[in-house]
Amino acid sequence: MSLSESDKKDKREIRRLRFLNALMAVTLIMGVAGGLWAGESFFDSLFNTLLMFALNNSIPPANILLNVTRFLAAFFTLSAILAVVENLFLILGDRIRGKRKDSMFVFGSKRDSEELRKTQKQVIDGSNGFVDASNYVLLGSEEENMQFYLEHYDRLADKHVYFKTETLPGVLVGTEHFQSFCPEELAAEQFWVRYPMTDFIRWDEGPADLTVVVIGFEKLGEELLFYGLQACAFANVTWHIFGDTHRFSQTHFNLDKLNVVTYTEPWYDHIDVLRRADRIIVAEQQQQLKVISDLFLISADWRLYVCTVFSREENGAGLLLRHRSGTIAAENLILFDWKSEAGLLSQTRRAQVNETNSRSDAFIALMRNDWEKADTFKRYSYLYLLNFREQIKVLKERWGDRITTDELARIIHRRMCNYYWYHNWSYAENPDPDDPEAVEYLPKRLHRYLRPLEDEDTEQKARERHIVEALLASEHPAGAEEEWHAV
Repeated sequence: MSLSESDKKDKREIRRLRFLNALMAVTLIMGVAGGLWAGESFFDSLFNTLLMFALNNSIPPANILLNVTRFLAAFFTLSAILAVVENLFLILGDRIRGKRKDSMFVFGSKRDSEELRKTQKQVIDGSNGFVDASNYVLLGSEEENMQFYLEHYDRLADKHVYFKTETLPGVLVGTEHFQSFCPEELAAEQFWVRYPMTDFIRWDEGPADLTVVVIGFEKLGEELLFYGLQACAFANVTWHIFGDTHRFSQTHFNLDKLNVVTYTEPWYDHIDVLRRADRIIVAEQQQQLKVISDLFLISADWRLYVCTVFSREENGAGLLLRHRSGTIAAENLILFDWKSEAGLLSQTRRAQVNETNSRSDAFIALMRNDWEKADTFKRYSYLYLLNFREQIKVLKERWGDRITTDELARIIHRRMCNYYWYHNWSYAENPDPDDPEAVEYLPKRLHRYLRPLEDEDTEQKARERHIVEALLASEHPAGAEEEWHAV
């Protein structure tokens, strides 16, 4: 993987610092040695040498060592002054850029700041200290970001702050000026947009039975599963998860309903599962090259979707395809540069919400009106409904009139169930004992409609058809607001 510009800059700074340190040491040694050679005491020799660094020694050199020393000392001093002046200009440049309306101060990852700089001209990488700017993007660890935010809390009060997180809920937490975002979440959503599984549907046979394998289950793998459950709801998908799954399997209670199978053994103990898979996703980050090599050792026919940090342009794919067991076909290795695809701020859901608010569709207006009073759980459900609206376009392009309202109602119901099941909700005929009309009961996470659509009553089926019609129509049908709230 090629060095980023920030890495190159850091290396240059390190080399310059090492050079100056070595130059100072050589100058001191030569100055003291020259003074001793001229008959001076050690301390007089050291003091006179230090005066040379201040360009304040007018004594004619007594020997060649002292003559060379005074020039080295002058060169060191001028080099140090130039370095200081250069940093002052960089700080001044940062402050000037910070005055711009669209300025963006980036704290933490220098590589990510370079990605932002490709699309944002007024990016300040933060290496020269805190600068007043219009926007602040915190890309360090959660602890580092929190420390930075609290340290500069007063100066950030009226600024737009974007906080990278793994534990906060995506980009939906905060106020008008504070927004959290998760790169893994954004990348996972983009993965299923770029690589949908709609081509696997054999429509005349009904919903397809598909198998997906995910190898590597850190944060990225978890988000790939979460978004995949929504994006692939048109099919009957069984998910096989390999990696560090113990915490996940212990904290999610509906994996059987979601058709999610987790393994404590490594993937190579279940090669038969991989042979049956319709898609293999490699989300492993630590030993990724080894995993890819081993997979292609077993079979050259597998098509691997690799969530990697290097791109095809960097020739990483070419090296991996030259396998010792035989060259691999290029189409069998799909590299998904997930950090770049996440797009950081450019693809945050806040942008999606802003786009939503600009539309005139009454269905969207309903969500806009509910947005501020909705909790995070409901906000996510609204956004996933918008995602489904985009997926309908793909389904219709693929199958045309065979995508009926009834079929879309089936898909949207499964998406709803997957969303609630993933978050540990359960079915109950009467969720709230004190309110027979209640659809859900938040304290115990119970919901009336978390069961197959064919088991629902006629009224509920009509509600879900009404929502589908609202998504398909240019204007929201009258009365559908109540139907949406009932779901």
